[in-house]
Amino acid sequence: MVKMYETFFEDGKKFLKTARGGLKRPSVFTEEILYNILLMSMEKNIMGILIYHGDMADNHTVTDLLDALERVIQMDKKVIADLLEFERYQTICSVFDGYQRKKMTFEVIHRMIETATIIENHALAVCASRRSPDPVKSEDKGEQFQGRNHGSVVPVRISVM
Repeated sequence: MVKMYETFFEDGKKFLKTARGGLKRPSVFTEEILYNILLMSMEKNIMGILIYHGDMADNHTVTDLLDALERVIQMDKKVIADLLEFERYQTICSVFDGYQRKKMTFEVIHRMIETATIIENHALAVCASRRSPDPVKSEDKGEQFQGRNHGSVVPVRISVM
Protein backbone atom coordinates (compact mmCIF):
# COMPACT_ATOMS: atom_id res chain seq x y z
CA MET A 1 0.00 0.00 0.00
CA VAL A 2 1.33 3.44 -0.93
CA LYS A 3 1.65 5.75 2.04
CA MET A 4 0.23 9.27 1.79
CA TYR A 5 3.68 10.86 2.16
CA GLU A 6 4.97 8.80 -0.78
CA THR A 7 2.20 10.24 -2.95
CA PHE A 8 3.30 13.75 -1.99
CA PHE A 9 6.93 12.93 -2.88
CA GLU A 10 5.88 11.50 -6.24
CA ASP A 11 3.80 14.60 -7.00
CA GLY A 12 6.73 16.84 -6.03
CA LYS A 13 9.00 14.90 -8.35
CA LYS A 14 6.53 15.28 -11.24
CA PHE A 15 6.18 19.04 -10.70
CA LEU A 16 9.98 19.46 -10.70
CA LYS A 17 10.33 17.35 -13.85
CA THR A 18 7.66 19.46 -15.55
CA ALA A 19 9.45 22.68 -14.58
CA ARG A 20 12.79 21.40 -15.90
CA GLY A 21 11.14 20.44 -19.18
CA GLY A 22 9.31 23.75 -19.27
CA LEU A 23 12.61 25.62 -19.45
CA LYS A 24 12.91 24.27 -23.01
CA ARG A 25 9.53 25.74 -23.98
CA PRO A 26 9.51 29.36 -22.75
CA SER A 27 6.69 30.33 -25.10
CA VAL A 28 4.38 27.98 -23.19
CA PHE A 29 6.01 27.86 -19.74
CA THR A 30 6.37 31.50 -18.75
CA GLU A 31 8.31 32.55 -15.68
CA GLU A 32 5.06 32.89 -13.74
CA ILE A 33 3.88 29.41 -14.68
CA LEU A 34 7.27 27.89 -13.82
CA TYR A 35 7.28 29.77 -10.52
CA ASN A 36 3.99 28.21 -9.48
CA ILE A 37 4.97 24.72 -10.68
CA LEU A 38 8.23 24.92 -8.70
CA LEU A 39 6.49 26.13 -5.56
CA MET A 40 4.12 23.17 -5.91
CA SER A 41 7.12 20.82 -6.15
CA MET A 42 8.64 22.24 -3.00
CA GLU A 43 5.30 22.31 -1.16
CA LYS A 44 4.59 18.67 -2.05
CA ASN A 45 7.99 17.50 -0.80
CA ILE A 46 7.72 19.53 2.40
CA MET A 47 4.20 18.22 2.97
CA GLY A 48 5.51 14.69 2.45
CA ILE A 49 8.09 15.23 5.17
CA LEU A 50 5.47 16.68 7.50
CA ILE A 51 2.98 13.89 6.89
CA TYR A 52 5.70 11.30 7.36
CA HIS A 53 6.40 12.75 10.79
CA GLY A 54 2.71 13.06 11.69
CA ASP A 55 2.62 16.84 11.50
CA MET A 56 0.88 19.45 9.38
CA ALA A 57 1.34 23.13 8.62
CA ASP A 58 -1.13 25.59 10.10
CA ASN A 59 -1.75 27.09 6.65
CA HIS A 60 -0.44 26.62 3.12
CA THR A 61 1.98 29.53 2.79
CA VAL A 62 5.72 28.91 2.51
CA THR A 63 6.19 30.58 5.90
CA ASP A 64 3.69 28.20 7.50
CA LEU A 65 5.31 25.19 5.82
CA LEU A 66 8.72 26.25 7.10
CA ASP A 67 7.39 26.83 10.63
CA ALA A 68 5.97 23.30 10.65
CA LEU A 69 9.09 21.82 9.08
CA GLU A 70 11.23 23.31 11.85
CA ARG A 71 9.32 21.12 14.30
CA VAL A 72 10.52 17.91 12.63
CA ILE A 73 13.87 18.62 10.92
CA GLN A 74 16.67 21.16 10.95
CA MET A 75 17.15 23.12 7.73
CA ASP A 76 20.06 25.00 6.24
CA LYS A 77 19.62 28.77 6.62
CA LYS A 78 20.25 29.36 2.89
CA VAL A 79 17.41 27.03 1.90
CA ILE A 80 15.10 28.81 4.35
CA ALA A 81 16.16 32.25 3.08
CA ASP A 82 15.64 31.19 -0.54
CA LEU A 83 12.17 29.83 0.17
CA LEU A 84 11.14 32.98 2.00
CA GLU A 85 12.45 35.09 -0.87
CA PHE A 86 10.50 33.01 -3.41
CA GLU A 87 7.34 33.43 -1.34
CA ARG A 88 7.58 37.23 -1.69
CA TYR A 89 7.17 37.11 -5.47
CA GLN A 90 3.47 36.32 -5.12
CA THR A 91 1.33 37.12 -2.12
CA ILE A 92 -2.02 35.93 -3.37
CA CYS A 93 -3.18 34.07 -0.28
CA SER A 94 -5.85 35.57 1.95
CA VAL A 95 -3.54 35.40 4.98
CA PHE A 96 -1.43 38.15 3.44
CA ASP A 97 -2.46 41.79 3.44
CA GLY A 98 -3.30 42.57 -0.16
CA TYR A 99 -2.68 40.83 -3.45
CA GLN A 100 0.78 41.24 -4.96
CA ARG A 101 2.74 39.71 -7.83
CA LYS A 102 6.28 40.71 -8.76
CA LYS A 103 7.99 40.25 -12.11
CA MET A 104 9.63 36.85 -12.25
CA THR A 105 12.91 36.23 -14.11
CA PHE A 106 14.49 33.07 -15.47
CA GLU A 107 17.44 33.73 -13.15
CA VAL A 108 15.11 33.30 -10.17
CA ILE A 109 13.53 30.24 -11.83
CA HIS A 110 16.96 28.58 -12.10
CA ARG A 111 17.57 29.28 -8.39
CA MET A 112 14.17 27.83 -7.60
CA ILE A 113 15.03 24.67 -9.53
CA GLU A 114 18.23 24.34 -7.50
CA THR A 115 16.33 24.79 -4.23
CA ALA A 116 13.54 22.42 -5.29
CA THR A 117 16.17 19.83 -6.20
CA ILE A 118 17.84 20.17 -2.78
CA ILE A 119 14.49 19.71 -1.05
CA GLU A 120 13.56 16.75 -3.26
CA ASN A 121 16.94 15.04 -2.74
CA HIS A 122 16.70 15.38 1.02
CA ALA A 123 13.02 14.59 1.46
CA LEU A 124 13.54 10.87 0.97
CA ALA A 125 16.71 10.89 3.07
CA VAL A 126 14.95 12.66 5.92
CA CYS A 127 12.11 10.19 5.91
CA ALA A 128 14.45 7.21 5.56
CA SER A 129 16.18 8.29 8.78
CA ARG A 130 13.54 6.58 10.88
CA ARG A 131 10.68 4.13 10.44
CA SER A 132 7.32 5.65 9.63
CA PRO A 133 4.53 5.00 12.10
CA ASP A 134 1.53 3.32 10.58
CA PRO A 135 -1.35 5.78 10.22
CA VAL A 136 -4.61 5.22 12.04
CA LYS A 137 -7.19 3.81 9.64
CA SER A 138 -10.84 4.76 9.50
CA GLU A 139 -13.33 3.13 7.15
CA ASP A 140 -14.96 6.38 6.10
CA LYS A 141 -11.98 8.73 6.30
CA GLY A 142 -9.01 6.77 4.90
CA GLU A 143 -5.57 7.59 6.28
CA GLN A 144 -5.60 9.72 9.41
CA PHE A 145 -2.84 11.34 11.40
CA GLN A 146 -1.98 10.17 14.88
CA GLY A 147 -1.48 13.76 15.96
CA ARG A 148 1.35 16.25 15.96
CA ASN A 149 4.80 14.97 16.67
CA HIS A 150 6.25 18.12 18.23
CA GLY A 151 8.50 16.32 20.66
CA SER A 152 11.04 14.77 18.31
CA VAL A 153 13.19 16.70 15.88
CA VAL A 154 15.12 14.53 13.48
CA PRO A 155 18.68 15.93 13.28
CA VAL A 156 19.06 15.72 9.49
CA ARG A 157 20.42 18.81 7.78
CA ILE A 158 18.98 20.05 4.53
CA SER A 159 21.81 22.01 3.02
CA VAL A 160 23.04 23.51 -0.19
CA MET A 161 25.31 21.13 -2.03
